[in-house]
This record gives sequence, structure tokens and C-alpha cells, in this order.
Amino acid sequence: MRHFGFNIGDMFGFGNPGFAQSNKNRNRGADIELPLNLNFLEAVNGCEKDVRFQTQVACGTCDGSGAKPGSKASTCKACGGKGMITQSQGFFHMTSTCPQCNGEGTTINTPCTTCRGKGHKNEQKTLQVTIPAGVESGNTLRIPGQGGAGVKGGSAGTLYLQISVRNHPVFRRQGLDIHVDSPIMVSQAVLGSKVLVPTLTGDVEVSIPPGTQPDEKRLLRGKGIKTKSTTGNQYITFKVVIPNKLTSKQKSAMEDFAKDEETPKEAKGVFQKIKDYLKNDK
Repeated sequence: MRHFGFNIGDMFGFGNPGFAQSNKNRNRGADIELPLNLNFLEAVNGCEKDVRFQTQVACGTCDGSGAKPGSKASTCKACGGKGMITQSQGFFHMTSTCPQCNGEGTTINTPCTTCRGKGHKNEQKTLQVTIPAGVESGNTLRIPGQGGAGVKGGSAGTLYLQISVRNHPVFRRQGLDIHVDSPIMVSQAVLGSKVLVPTLTGDVEVSIPPGTQPDEKRLLRGKGIKTKSTTGNQYITFKVVIPNKLTSKQKSAMEDFAKDEETPKEAKGVFQKIKDYLKNDK
């Protein structure tokens, strides 16, 4: 009679090489996630930042092996160095992680006295990080190999920096574009003028055309945020400032202006629509 054996570990994926590999990954260092606060110009232009954090570093005494210097780890007697053990019950075979060595295949007979066999210790670490130009709130900066130290041959974890950018009192950002409000006087809007407007690279002189309307925008091409691949623009919004008080001379000039002022065609059309609505609404 022919007999068939079933390995439950194979049925559920516990007995394959991938599972054994996942046990080896337990020696990988921990990933670390930290918040990183930047001011507006640091994020726009890029910068160098020192990041301080608590992490696990490899033990200097045993170089992360966990074994006392001069001693060696020995092959686990329970699993024969495989890191896995197989238990049989009739036709069924169950493969699982070796509880003696936790899947490592070796055991430490003489632990390092500094780290007590752990292979790592906690330490304050300072890392200088290059922040690329153009990052914004919500971005994550990934730095492989700068997380917790791996032990017993495991690789180091990854450091994740969660970017948060403070608002600027003058500049507003939309993608790579910069928006700026420029207050102008009524006379400048009516007659035209020139004003200095701040940009990311310094003040520039901008012409105000005669008849500029409130909230009218002006484009400064290429004056936005610059990255390695592209550059944004800057948009200026003219904010016409209405004075609260006038001198007698200014008031007289405005009254003379009002006498000769003609209602714009656009306004005449709106006024007519209002009159028609009120007439028909009676």
C-alpha cells in the first residue's frame, strides 16, 4: 500500500524557503519614523538638517554578534542549524520556527557582557540629512540603512522623516507655484505705477497697468519653486487699498473726479438689469 504524507507547513506556506527567510529578517533593525519641521524657505530651497533621535546601534564590544569576544555561536542542537523543526503526527507533518534558537540556527553559549547577548544597545544618534528643494507638508523622506542597527548579521532598518512645513507671512504655495498679495493705492490702480514685489530670489520691480482692477493677477514666469526637473511660476494679486480718511484736498479732488466720472459700460449693463428686475418684480 502506498502512503502519502502531508506537511501542514507546506499547505499554509510555513515550510517554504520564503518563510525561513522571514525568520532571518527578524534580525533586521527596526524602522524609525520621525517628524521633521521645516520653515517655508528651508522646504522651498532645500537645506541640511541635523536630526537627533534615540535608536539601537550595534554593540561595539561584540560587533553586533551577541557573543563574547573570542567565543563563537554554536549550531543549534534542536534544529541542527536549520532554524525550523518538523513534527510528525501520522500522515501529517508540521514545520515551525525552532523555539530554541528563534529560527536563527545558532545559539550563543557565552553572551557578550556589554549587551548581554542582544547584539545592540540604545544610543542617542545625530544624523545630518540633505533635504531636497521643493518638499512640502505630507512628504516622507526615506533614508535606508539609518534606522535601528541589525543584529547577528541582520541589515539596518530604514529612517522615515515625515515633513511638516510652517506657513510664510508673505508667500503662499500651490504645488510649485508661489502666490503673493501686493497692496496698491487707488491712484496707482487708476493711473498705473511701478511697485517692488518680493520673490523667492529677491524683490523685483513690477509695472501696474492703468485701470488695474481689484484682485487682478500678474504672472511672473519662472519665479516659483525650482526643483531638479522643473520650475514653477509666481502669481501677484493686486489688492487695491481704499483709504479710511481723506484730507480736504484729496476729498475735493475725488469730488471733482466723481463729477466727470462716467459709469463703465459693464456697470451700466448691471444697473439696467437691476432696474428691469425691480420693475418686473412689482
